[in-house]
Amino acid sequence: MGTGVQLTRAQRKVIDESLHADRELGREKTFGEPELEDLEDIPCPTCGGTRLNPVARAVLFDGRPITDVAQLSVADVRAWVQGLRLSGREADIARDLLPEIESRLAFLEEVGLSYLTLDRGAPSLSGGEAQRIRLAAQLGSNL
Repeated sequence: MGTGVQLTRAQRKVIDESLHADRELGREKTFGEPELEDLEDIPCPTCGGTRLNPVARAVLFDGRPITDVAQLSVADVRAWVQGLRLSGREADIARDLLPEIESRLAFLEEVGLSYLTLDRGAPSLSGGEAQRIRLAAQLGSNL
């Protein structure tokens, strides 16, 4: 060898292994994942599948639990919000929130998602539904 560089056996092994890794680039690898057919969709016994903590589940809005409101469709929630007549402290608290909620619900209706319920989990949405929700979110952020 004319280079004068001497490698130890350990260094040659590291180089050989790194070259081996390059040959594996771009190859599909599989990992042991559970089959989706084997999984059951069982609601949590504590929260009843609402995915809300006890404090959030205890919130009442206009005498209605927030979990009941979340089970309504976008169109039904928007109609309910428009029909709210609040006064006093409730009106002060909701003054800025209700117009924002209503405008976001209106965007969801405009992109054709008025049938969705607010408690629906993201993994259960189709690709098109998820894309329209992202579109509504971007439109609602006034970009």
